[in-house]
Amino acid sequence: MKSTGEAPTLLRPIHEEPQHFHVIVGLHPDAKNHVEDLPFRSVFLFWDIPTGLPDDAAPKDFNKIFKKISANVQDLMHTLRGRDAS
Repeated sequence: MKSTGEAPTLLRPIHEEPQHFHVIVGLHPDAKNHVEDLPFRSVFLFWDIPTGLPDDAAPKDFNKIFKKISANVQDLMHTLRGRDAS
């Protein structure tokens, strides 16, 4: 191999390589039954969140669900990107 006289450049460490993952979140116990085969680099998470609210549910009931989902999304981001994820 012929030398070009240039210094070699370092490759990025593997942990800096961008990775694409798919996260599928199920909110119903039967949700995973509707996903036959997970694609490559995919993960299925089940979040036990009450979704069966009566027709006359109060806004506070929806707010509880929203807060639970928000907390789970934040935890997931911290898991995937570290504590500095926002």
